[in-house]
Amino acid sequence: DYVLRAGVTFRYTEAGPEGLLKGKRAIVVASRGGLYSEGPAKSFDSQEPHLRTLLGFIGITDVEFVRVERLAFGPEAREQSIADAEQRIADIIGVRKAA
Repeated sequence: DYVLRAGVTFRYTEAGPEGLLKGKRAIVVASRGGLYSEGPAKSFDSQEPHLRTLLGFIGITDVEFVRVERLAFGPEAREQSIADAEQRIADIIGVRKAA
């Protein structure tokens, strides 16, 4: 584990661990074959809560997720999900995509 590193990304204090990356922002691009951000499988999403917890432990609370989901739902759903994620990333970083 090269992210949660004592003395680098967090430290131990008398009050407990303290994140050293406060004020930082994280953009997490997560891909998966299913659909877990909404609908009946939402309660099975262990990926996003886990990553939020780990990032929060090191002090990063400004976390934005770009989800590339439904990759196993067939070629059309896959392509649409990828295109949507690419657009979302462009919007986040403020880049205009060429038409």
